Amino acid sequence: MLHPSAELGYSGNNASCVVLIETASARALLAGDIERLVEKRLDAPAVDLLLVPHHGGLTSSSVRFVAATRPRFAVVTAGFRNRFGHPHPSVLERYRDVGAHIVSTAAAGAVRWSSARPDAIGVQRGVQSPYWRLKGYAAPFDGS
Repeated sequence: MLHPSAELGYSGNNASCVVLIETASARALLAGDIERLVEKRLDAPAVDLLLVPHHGGLTSSSVRFVAATRPRFAVVTAGFRNRFGHPHPSVLERYRDVGAHIVSTAAAGAVRWSSARPDAIGVQRGVQSPYWRLKGYAAPFDGS
């Protein structure tokens, strides 16, 4: 666990847990909802998978943090058409600049990654329709 530490007394988004998972073949960094204030204090290594901080909002993913992590896959957890506009285009551009493959849950649905195959990522919407459509539970179309 890279963050938080009790003596720093963060609150809100910046009190989010930041977890580095390392195996013999891969690294994943789960950055929670942190913002630049915390990013600059982390000693974050290069990773295969990064859970993009703060859903790709403007207050996170500083140039320094993105350059340090250089993720192969940058996963943005954001809802479709969310009211905050996450992820922000300038944040996505920073990840593109380091060669990251960006996957957003808003478009991809569930995301699957394994340290056993760190060079591959799977998305649910590319596999099959959601289970409720397969079982005939689809909501009726209301014309909107």
